[in-house]
Amino acid sequence: MFIFARPDWDATLDPAEALAHKAIALDGNSALGFRDRPDAAVAAFEQALALSPENAEALVAYGETLNRLGRPAQAQPLLDAAMAGESFCPPSWEFPRGHSLVLLGAQDKAVLRFRAVLARVPGFVPARVQLIRALMELGQTKAASGEVAQLKDNAPRYGLVQAARMFPYPAAAERDRLQTALSDAGMTWAVGPRRVISIS
Repeated sequence: MFIFARPDWDATLDPAEALAHKAIALDGNSALGFRDRPDAAVAAFEQALALSPENAEALVAYGETLNRLGRPAQAQPLLDAAMAGESFCPPSWEFPRGHSLVLLGAQDKAVLRFRAVLARVPGFVPARVQLIRALMELGQTKAASGEVAQLKDNAPRYGLVQAARMFPYPAAAERDRLQTALSDAGMTWAVGPRRVISIS
C-alpha cells in the first residue's frame, strides 16, 4: 500500500517490510523492493532471478524498480522477457512498459499503454499519474487537466507529495520533470478531504 502512496498509509510500511522479509525467508525466489535502499533491492532481484530466471513476477517487479530508479533502458529487456511467456498480462504488468516509454521520451506510445491500463482498471493511480505527465509533455494540456480531475475523483487525497514518493527518481532532473508536468496540469501539493462512504 505504501508503494502506491495513499495518504495516511505510512503506518503500513514497517509491518509490510516485516512481512516481506518473512516471505523471503520462506521463499528464496522472492525479492523485496527498495525502501530508500536501491542497491539492496537490485541485489535482491538479481539473487531472485539467479534462482528463478523465468519468474515473470520478479521480472516485472525488477523492471518497474529500475524505472523508478530512472533506468528504463535496463528495465525494458526484463519487461519484454516477463511478457514473452505470458498469454494474459494484468494491467499492473502493462503499466511498467508505459513507464519505461515515457522515461525514454516515447510519450505517444506511452499514452497508448496507460490508456489501455486505465480502460481495464480506471482507478489505477500510477497509470493516471504517468498519463498526465505524458500528455503534458506532448503539449496536450486540456487532456492532461481532464486526467487530473479524474484522478481527484478516484483518489481525492492524492497530491504532488504522493507522486514524489510514488516515483522517487534519484536524478533531480527526472523528479523535476514529473513534478513540473503534474503541477502545470493542475495537481497541487495539498490533498483534498477524506471520502466518506456510508453503508446502510
